[in-house]
Amino acid sequence: MANIILVIGESGSGKSTALRTLNSQETFLIRITDKDLPFQGWKKDYVPYDKASNTGNMITSHSPTVLVKALALAKERAEIKIVIIDDLQYL
Repeated sequence: MANIILVIGESGSGKSTALRTLNSQETFLIRITDKDLPFQGWKKDYVPYDKASNTGNMITSHSPTVLVKALALAKERAEIKIVIIDDLQYL
């Protein structure tokens, strides 16, 4: 059974920056907005998902349908232990 944790805070309080402390090999990132993450090196850690090869650990979309599909995709991948939905308030 999974634990659901909601992190809420003011803009600029470090919610997205906290991603750098996670193991990106075990993390799947769903971005609602197409903004850069606020720390260096994030593009090498979070690679866009490629459907053909089933690789990558990041999807960017503001579509609720894509969000649900991304959650199902992350659930199928055994190495994924953490799913982050960044900027959900924009959905």
